[in-house]
Amino acid sequence: WDRGLVLPPPFGPPLLHNHKMLLLAAAPLAVRHAGPDFSTFLDHATGTWRGAVFRHSPAGSGPLRATQSVHHVSEVMRACGGAVQGVSECGGLGEDDLYLNRAAGGATFFSFGSWALVSGGCDGGCVHLCLCQDESRHRIDIRLEEGELHSVSVAVEGRRATPPLATQLLSGQEAVASAESLGGAWDDLILTGVPPGSGAGWASQRAVWDLCSSAAAEEEGLLPEG
Repeated sequence: WDRGLVLPPPFGPPLLHNHKMLLLAAAPLAVRHAGPDFSTFLDHATGTWRGAVFRHSPAGSGPLRATQSVHHVSEVMRACGGAVQGVSECGGLGEDDLYLNRAAGGATFFSFGSWALVSGGCDGGCVHLCLCQDESRHRIDIRLEEGELHSVSVAVEGRRATPPLATQLLSGQEAVASAESLGGAWDDLILTGVPPGSGAGWASQRAVWDLCSSAAAEEEGLLPEG
Protein backbone atom coordinates (compact mmCIF):
# COMPACT_ATOMS: atom_id res chain seq x y z
CA TRP A 1 0.00 0.00 0.00
CA ASP A 2 2.84 2.40 0.45
CA ARG A 3 4.88 2.00 -2.67
CA GLY A 4 4.71 5.65 -3.74
CA LEU A 5 5.20 9.02 -2.16
CA VAL A 6 4.60 12.74 -2.34
CA LEU A 7 6.33 15.82 -1.01
CA PRO A 8 6.22 16.35 2.73
CA PRO A 9 5.19 19.79 4.03
CA PRO A 10 5.56 22.65 3.19
CA PHE A 11 4.87 21.44 -0.35
CA GLY A 12 1.94 19.23 0.66
CA PRO A 13 0.87 16.48 3.09
CA PRO A 14 2.31 12.99 2.51
CA LEU A 15 -0.01 10.89 0.38
CA LEU A 16 0.41 7.55 -1.36
CA HIS A 17 -1.56 6.47 -4.38
CA ASN A 18 -0.34 3.98 -6.98
CA HIS A 19 3.03 5.64 -7.53
CA LYS A 20 1.37 8.96 -8.49
CA MET A 21 2.32 12.18 -6.75
CA LEU A 22 -0.79 13.90 -5.49
CA LEU A 23 -0.83 17.02 -3.33
CA LEU A 24 -3.99 17.28 -1.26
CA ALA A 25 -5.04 19.74 1.42
CA ALA A 26 -7.26 17.29 3.30
CA ALA A 27 -7.91 13.57 3.55
CA PRO A 28 -11.21 11.63 3.29
CA LEU A 29 -12.57 9.65 6.20
CA ALA A 30 -10.29 6.70 6.69
CA VAL A 31 -9.11 4.01 9.08
CA ARG A 32 -6.34 4.97 11.47
CA HIS A 33 -3.06 3.26 10.52
CA ALA A 34 0.24 2.63 12.30
CA GLY A 35 2.08 4.25 9.40
CA PRO A 36 5.18 3.17 7.47
CA ASP A 37 7.51 0.66 9.12
CA PHE A 38 11.08 1.96 9.39
CA SER A 39 12.68 -1.49 9.78
CA THR A 40 11.02 -2.67 6.56
CA PHE A 41 12.16 0.54 4.87
CA LEU A 42 15.77 -0.26 5.78
CA ASP A 43 15.48 -3.75 4.29
CA HIS A 44 14.30 -2.34 0.96
CA ALA A 45 16.40 0.84 0.79
CA THR A 46 19.94 -0.05 1.87
CA GLY A 47 22.59 -1.43 -0.46
CA THR A 48 24.33 -0.30 -3.63
CA TRP A 49 22.15 1.03 -6.44
CA ARG A 50 23.49 1.21 -10.00
CA GLY A 51 21.99 2.53 -13.20
CA ALA A 52 21.75 5.68 -15.32
CA VAL A 53 21.23 9.36 -14.51
CA PHE A 54 20.27 12.46 -16.47
CA ARG A 55 21.42 15.86 -15.20
CA HIS A 56 19.99 19.12 -16.49
CA SER A 57 20.42 22.80 -15.77
CA PRO A 58 18.56 25.61 -17.59
CA ALA A 59 21.93 27.34 -17.91
CA GLY A 60 23.38 24.33 -19.70
CA SER A 61 23.34 23.60 -23.40
CA GLY A 62 23.39 20.61 -25.71
CA PRO A 63 21.37 17.40 -25.70
CA LEU A 64 20.75 15.44 -22.52
CA ARG A 65 22.92 12.36 -22.17
CA ALA A 66 22.70 9.63 -19.59
CA THR A 67 25.76 8.69 -17.55
CA GLN A 68 26.39 5.87 -15.12
CA SER A 69 24.89 6.31 -11.66
CA VAL A 70 25.92 4.70 -8.37
CA HIS A 71 24.48 5.36 -4.91
CA HIS A 72 25.59 3.57 -1.75
CA VAL A 73 22.85 3.57 0.90
CA SER A 74 23.80 2.58 4.44
CA GLU A 75 22.36 2.79 7.94
CA VAL A 76 23.36 5.63 10.28
CA MET A 77 23.34 4.92 14.00
CA ARG A 78 22.47 7.42 16.71
CA ALA A 79 25.48 9.19 18.21
CA CYS A 80 24.73 7.52 21.54
CA GLY A 81 24.30 4.13 19.84
CA GLY A 82 21.57 1.59 20.23
CA ALA A 83 19.32 2.40 17.27
CA VAL A 84 19.37 3.34 13.60
CA GLN A 85 18.57 7.04 13.20
CA GLY A 86 18.41 7.15 9.40
CA VAL A 87 20.32 6.36 6.21
CA SER A 88 23.06 8.03 4.20
CA GLU A 89 23.12 8.12 0.40
CA CYS A 90 26.56 8.62 -1.13
CA GLY A 91 27.00 9.01 -4.88
CA GLY A 92 29.77 9.79 -7.29
CA LEU A 93 29.22 13.56 -6.89
CA GLY A 94 29.03 15.47 -3.63
CA GLU A 95 25.67 17.00 -4.62
CA ASP A 96 24.16 13.50 -4.58
CA ASP A 97 25.11 12.85 -0.94
CA LEU A 98 22.21 12.92 1.53
CA TYR A 99 21.55 12.13 5.14
CA LEU A 100 17.96 11.08 5.78
CA ASN A 101 17.15 11.45 9.47
CA ARG A 102 13.83 9.81 10.32
CA ALA A 103 13.26 12.29 13.16
CA ALA A 104 14.04 15.40 11.10
CA GLY A 105 11.46 17.71 9.61
CA GLY A 106 10.91 17.46 5.87
CA ALA A 107 11.82 13.76 5.65
CA THR A 108 9.32 10.97 4.94
CA PHE A 109 10.00 7.24 4.69
CA PHE A 110 7.78 4.45 3.38
CA SER A 111 7.94 0.73 4.08
CA PHE A 112 9.05 -0.45 0.64
CA GLY A 113 12.08 1.82 0.35
CA SER A 114 10.56 5.02 -1.04
CA TRP A 115 11.32 8.36 0.59
CA ALA A 116 11.03 12.13 0.21
CA LEU A 117 13.19 14.91 1.61
CA VAL A 118 12.57 18.66 1.39
CA SER A 119 14.87 21.43 2.60
CA GLY A 120 14.03 25.09 2.32
CA GLY A 121 10.85 26.22 0.54
CA CYS A 122 9.46 27.05 -2.87
CA ASP A 123 11.70 30.14 -3.20
CA GLY A 124 14.90 28.22 -2.62
CA GLY A 125 15.98 24.81 -1.45
CA CYS A 126 16.07 21.20 -2.57
CA VAL A 127 13.46 18.54 -3.23
CA HIS A 128 14.58 14.91 -3.27
CA LEU A 129 12.23 12.07 -4.19
CA CYS A 130 12.88 8.35 -4.42
CA LEU A 131 10.27 5.89 -5.70
CA CYS A 132 11.27 2.32 -4.97
CA GLN A 133 9.68 -1.03 -5.71
CA ASP A 134 11.29 -4.44 -5.35
CA GLU A 135 14.84 -4.09 -6.69
CA SER A 136 14.38 -0.94 -8.80
CA ARG A 137 14.02 2.72 -7.99
CA HIS A 138 13.72 6.18 -9.56
CA ARG A 139 15.44 9.05 -7.74
CA ILE A 140 14.75 12.72 -8.56
CA ASP A 141 16.79 15.63 -7.20
CA ILE A 142 15.56 19.19 -7.78
CA ARG A 143 17.31 22.40 -6.71
CA LEU A 144 15.51 25.75 -6.65
CA GLU A 145 17.00 29.22 -6.35
CA GLU A 146 14.88 32.36 -5.96
CA GLY A 147 11.81 30.48 -7.10
CA GLU A 148 13.46 29.26 -10.30
CA LEU A 149 14.74 25.84 -11.33
CA HIS A 150 18.50 25.66 -10.88
CA SER A 151 19.13 22.00 -11.69
CA VAL A 152 17.45 18.61 -11.79
CA SER A 153 18.70 15.04 -12.03
CA VAL A 154 16.75 11.83 -12.62
CA ALA A 155 18.30 8.44 -11.87
CA VAL A 156 16.97 4.98 -12.76
CA GLU A 157 18.74 2.36 -10.65
CA GLY A 158 18.65 -1.27 -9.54
CA ARG A 159 20.04 -2.91 -6.42
CA ARG A 160 20.94 -6.38 -7.69
CA ALA A 161 21.24 -5.58 -11.39
CA THR A 162 21.09 -2.55 -13.67
CA PRO A 163 17.46 -2.09 -14.77
CA PRO A 164 16.74 -2.62 -18.49
CA LEU A 165 15.55 0.98 -18.76
CA ALA A 166 18.89 2.25 -17.42
CA THR A 167 20.80 0.05 -19.87
CA GLN A 168 18.68 1.43 -22.68
CA LEU A 169 19.37 5.00 -21.60
CA LEU A 170 23.13 4.41 -21.33
CA SER A 171 23.17 2.99 -24.86
CA GLY A 172 21.85 6.29 -26.18
CA GLN A 173 18.39 5.00 -27.06
CA GLU A 174 15.32 7.10 -26.42
CA ALA A 175 13.19 5.82 -23.55
CA VAL A 176 10.30 6.92 -21.40
CA ALA A 177 10.85 6.68 -17.64
CA SER A 178 7.48 6.09 -16.02
CA ALA A 179 5.98 4.47 -12.94
CA GLU A 180 4.92 1.54 -15.12
CA SER A 181 8.57 0.76 -15.83
CA LEU A 182 8.97 -0.29 -12.19
CA GLY A 183 6.53 -3.15 -12.66
CA GLY A 184 5.04 -5.03 -9.74
CA ALA A 185 1.54 -5.10 -8.31
CA TRP A 186 -0.73 -2.08 -7.91
CA ASP A 187 -3.45 -1.34 -5.41
CA ASP A 188 -6.10 1.31 -4.81
CA LEU A 189 -5.15 2.31 -1.25
CA ILE A 190 -4.06 5.75 -0.10
CA LEU A 191 -2.01 6.44 3.02
CA THR A 192 -2.02 10.01 4.34
CA GLY A 193 -0.16 11.57 7.23
CA VAL A 194 -0.67 14.87 9.06
CA PRO A 195 1.24 16.53 11.94
CA PRO A 196 -0.11 15.62 15.39
CA GLY A 197 -1.35 19.12 16.20
CA SER A 198 -2.16 22.53 14.75
CA GLY A 199 1.02 24.35 13.85
CA ALA A 200 3.20 21.33 14.58
CA GLY A 201 6.17 20.76 12.31
CA TRP A 202 6.34 17.72 10.07
CA ALA A 203 8.11 14.60 11.35
CA SER A 204 7.25 11.30 9.72
CA GLN A 205 7.50 9.19 12.88
CA ARG A 206 5.22 11.56 14.85
CA ALA A 207 2.59 11.99 12.15
CA VAL A 208 -0.97 10.68 12.45
CA TRP A 209 -1.58 8.24 9.60
CA ASP A 210 -4.87 7.19 7.97
CA LEU A 211 -5.59 4.58 5.29
CA CYS A 212 -8.46 4.66 2.80
CA SER A 213 -9.31 3.44 -0.71
CA SER A 214 -9.01 5.62 -3.80
CA ALA A 215 -12.75 5.11 -4.37
CA ALA A 216 -13.45 6.87 -1.07
CA ALA A 217 -11.12 9.70 -2.07
CA GLU A 218 -12.90 10.11 -5.40
CA GLU A 219 -16.25 10.35 -3.60
CA GLU A 220 -14.77 13.18 -1.54
CA GLY A 221 -13.63 14.88 -4.76
CA LEU A 222 -9.98 14.85 -3.73
CA LEU A 223 -8.49 13.02 -6.69
CA PRO A 224 -7.93 14.78 -10.02
CA GLU A 225 -9.88 13.51 -13.01
CA GLY A 226 -8.01 11.14 -15.32
